[in-house]
Amino acid sequence: MKIFVQWAKATRRAYRQMDSADWPSLPRKAEPKATRTPVFDEAGRVVDFSGGKETLDDADGWIDGVCAMGRRCWGDHVAVEEVGDTLRVIMWNNDPGDYKDEMTAMVWTFYPEIVDWTVRSGDGTLRNVGPREDLDWYMSPTRKAELAAAGTLPLLVGSGEFARVLPYVDFVPPPPAKTLHGIWLLQDVSDALAAVPTPGYREWFK
Repeated sequence: MKIFVQWAKATRRAYRQMDSADWPSLPRKAEPKATRTPVFDEAGRVVDFSGGKETLDDADGWIDGVCAMGRRCWGDHVAVEEVGDTLRVIMWNNDPGDYKDEMTAMVWTFYPEIVDWTVRSGDGTLRNVGPREDLDWYMSPTRKAELAAAGTLPLLVGSGEFARVLPYVDFVPPPPAKTLHGIWLLQDVSDALAAVPTPGYREWFK
């Protein structure tokens, strides 16, 4: 299936279109050192790193994000799998220094065609919502409670009847051969990558 990959590079780079079947053969760099931590300025922007100095160059290998059907997926680690006629994108954040007891993982399942399906909206009416995507969201009980208390859990899930929230302890990461790693970026590099337009779902069906 068609996906769009954005690499984490020293200079701004657009998304690269590719076939998900080629994911295992992509170049991959080693997971960044666990001791490498960001240094923030007063505005909360990353301005330096301490404890490790991996060099960010213009070679492919560290992932910044994957886009499938208009949905951008990113995290400490990202994997792509073809399961039957569906596409599965797995992303998870498990850095003990950054997340501690708030580790999360999202498993998106994308269906290959625009299917005719409906969900019941808040006022009880039925509506056609176009392409279907399912979400399994794994998170710690503490993190789930915090999000629910803040009222953001439904917003973050965003998939209505087709979403499940599961314990993070049940999450099984994909094998290393399917996994690409992300890396902390200086703020100006992160901003430049974020400024690249994300391919919309119409690009998926071209």
